[in-house]
Amino acid sequence: MSRNGRVAGKGALLLVSWFLFFSFCSKSHWGDPMKRHEFTAALGKLLVDMILKGERPLLDWVKRSHEEQARLFEQGLSKCDGVNKLSRHQRACAADILFLNEAGNGICEPIKGWGYWHDRWEQFGGKPMIDWDKGHFEG
Repeated sequence: MSRNGRVAGKGALLLVSWFLFFSFCSKSHWGDPMKRHEFTAALGKLLVDMILKGERPLLDWVKRSHEEQARLFEQGLSKCDGVNKLSRHQRACAADILFLNEAGNGICEPIKGWGYWHDRWEQFGGKPMIDWDKGHFEG
């Protein structure tokens, strides 16, 4: 970075420009599951948006093995058993997002609220919020 901060400023401008371009180019995939590369692109846009709006997102779960999914099902933490009913996590097309508090040492509610971020996710082509699993973002 230069002494006057111009390099960092140009990087931030490029990041914001990329985000805005892809925000307007997003198409809805409701009813059709996203492909993995579409999910990855949409998740990247969502995380950039969260950070630009002052949130501190933390990715908790993205890809799960069949064994891990079955364990979560057995514990009553998922409705997908990992064998007969696969989770979108097993296909790397879902992510669980937590939010760090301002000190960075604990989990908190998102500043803008779960509803806001799920509305943004739907604008990027994601599926609607699951009331009992608010941190789950699925493509």
